[in-house]
Amino acid sequence: MKRNKIIRVMIALLALAVLITPMSSLAYTNTVNLHKLKFTDQLPPPIANDGKVPTALPPGASPLEGAVFAYWLIPLGGSTLQEKYDALASEEYADYADVRADFGTETGVLSPTNSSGLASITLPDGLYIFAEKVVPAYIWKASAPFILSLPAVDQNGDLQLTVDIYPKNVEVRGSVVLTKTAGDGIAVLEGAHYSLHMRNPEDGSYPVYPGMGDLVTNEYGHIVVNNLPYGDYYLVETMPPDGYAIRETQLSFSIISSSMVTDTMGVLEMTGTPAAFTQINASAPTVDKYIGAAHLKEGSYVIGETFTWYVTPEVPPDIASYTKYVFSDTIDPRLSVVPGSWRIYVDNVDVSSTWVVSGHLSVTLPTIANDYTGVFEFTASGREALSGTTLVCTWLNTINENAVMGEPIYNNAYLTYNNGYMAEDGTMSTQVLPYVWTGGYNWVKVDGGVDDVTPLPGAKFKISLDGGTSNYLKWNQDLIEANPGVAGAVSGQDVVLTSDTSGNFGIRGLAGKTYYLIEIEAPPGYNALTAAVPFTVTTSSYSSTLQTRVQVVNNTGPSIPATGGIGTALFTIVGVALMSCAVLLRYKTE
Repeated sequence: MKRNKIIRVMIALLALAVLITPMSSLAYTNTVNLHKLKFTDQLPPPIANDGKVPTALPPGASPLEGAVFAYWLIPLGGSTLQEKYDALASEEYADYADVRADFGTETGVLSPTNSSGLASITLPDGLYIFAEKVVPAYIWKASAPFILSLPAVDQNGDLQLTVDIYPKNVEVRGSVVLTKTAGDGIAVLEGAHYSLHMRNPEDGSYPVYPGMGDLVTNEYGHIVVNNLPYGDYYLVETMPPDGYAIRETQLSFSIISSSMVTDTMGVLEMTGTPAAFTQINASAPTVDKYIGAAHLKEGSYVIGETFTWYVTPEVPPDIASYTKYVFSDTIDPRLSVVPGSWRIYVDNVDVSSTWVVSGHLSVTLPTIANDYTGVFEFTASGREALSGTTLVCTWLNTINENAVMGEPIYNNAYLTYNNGYMAEDGTMSTQVLPYVWTGGYNWVKVDGGVDDVTPLPGAKFKISLDGGTSNYLKWNQDLIEANPGVAGAVSGQDVVLTSDTSGNFGIRGLAGKTYYLIEIEAPPGYNALTAAVPFTVTTSSYSSTLQTRVQVVNNTGPSIPATGGIGTALFTIVGVALMSCAVLLRYKTE
């Protein structure tokens, strides 16, 4: 495409109009020396060039290595040299592509300019157009195409078979500076990771700029990159600071002029006009999980006893702009969900039903098919309605018969989110996992003789919650299923444990606290215990090994003259008989 930019200027710069010579019957060999110069930021005034080596170059000029020029031999097509020259001069070409569009494939290509900026070629007589085909790195744009007629003559009319030409380029070295701040727009953030990408003009891709794959904000929240060549770029965050949501928006910019940035203890000093960005990162939303309204991280319960999980996802201040906000909770197989018990509270108001009906909230309840995972997804309208609120989810669980005594049952909650600036969704989970557990206790009933090892079957016990005889532990269905070896258990009735033929008895699924064992029936021939036996359930109190079972000792009747048992009855009868004899003897004596 032709653009109204270059050729007339280049003719003036090169002062080559005087070099146009009439075609001669003589053939000459001409040497063209291209001296490629670069300048920083802007071009100097035109060089007064007559095709000879100047006595001095403009200030700031330096040789440019690596430029490649192409040339085209232009056929006159019946025109005079001057006519063809004038016609070309009126068609203002911007660059190599413009010239190629009119004249096709170039006649030839010069070698790249060397370290002195020089490329030379020997050409026959003719009218030529030269255009820069390959532009070295760091260069703003190609120099303008120019016209050259060979052989040339100088201003004195002398033949000039060696022509020195000085095409110029502008070198641009620019800068970019990024400031990273927290959601308040004030506090700076250290430790944000970025990569810098530069556009490849050949295919339009944006590979990582060499050495710039991991730029990290400093203690002042800054990233400063200097010495960037002319071109198109973008910065993108690859890893946010700890506790913050990533913001993967591409920060696009172009280097079109030279600039410099220095960072002195957080104070930025800028020369020129660097690309500058301030990017705000909101903190990543968190999610926590507790047990009960007291927000405990540990709880111990009787199997089948209900307790409440509290899930508290953080509502970010900019949630209305989020594209995803979902929290989920996977229930451990050792726990059971109380059906219909889930609740969603927004600012302490139960919206469980109304938000589902209104379309603010989509709920997937835990089932076997989804691995017992409850999912609560807020729609776009729901996210908007959440703005500026607090959010709490509760539901009831019980520990079931699958629990291992004393082993913690951890439970996690997850928050999946996208703040609208993320290529992939982010996920947060509970940092300190809450857990529940249940325990148990085992005993062995033995004879209170010398060795204390003779097992006693048939002793019956209840478990008192307070040491009295009116507040006993009662069976529930889950507790019954956790203790399949206990015969006669009925949900809602007092727990009764009976020692087996080996004297063993025990219970699984108690909360971690102190209970009291009360013997309600001793084995035949033995006295029942007269006092409650306290025991404390801990994470290690349950054991199925005989060596660690706690002994409960019963003595035979005559050994303990206490109330209850056949021994007491025997002493009472003997005592009454002796008293009767004593009264009879006294009566007879009197």
